[in-house]
Amino acid sequence: MAYMMTVGREDVGWLAGIMDGEGYISQDKRSGGFRFGVGNTSEEIIKKVALILLAGDIFFSTYEYKTSVGRPHFVIVVCRLLDVKKICAILKPYIVRRSLLESISKVEVAIVKKNCRKNRGFSARSDRKPRQLLGR
Repeated sequence: MAYMMTVGREDVGWLAGIMDGEGYISQDKRSGGFRFGVGNTSEEIIKKVALILLAGDIFFSTYEYKTSVGRPHFVIVVCRLLDVKKICAILKPYIVRRSLLESISKVEVAIVKKNCRKNRGFSARSDRKPRQLLGR
């Protein structure tokens, strides 16, 4: 896998374990877009997830809210289709939970249907600017 060059195998395995226990992949009913997310009351876990996603050049959002008992709950979410595709490709070999594997398969099918914007002039955020400068 090309993506694992910047992210260590131990980190990917750890993230897959967190995803198996605390994560989700959901589909927005209105837009049909997919979301990959992890929520936890431990800020340190969410920080480590964020560092792994940054190392993999995956765009994400974070937010925090209070639980019903007043404890802070931290959430990290990946919404962009290319980034969801990337995180699914990275984690798929390590995931154990059947429902999560089925969700990853749905994401892969949806991405194939949408052709993942590859024909629109860029394949990743990092090369968007050079291609725009070249007029492609």
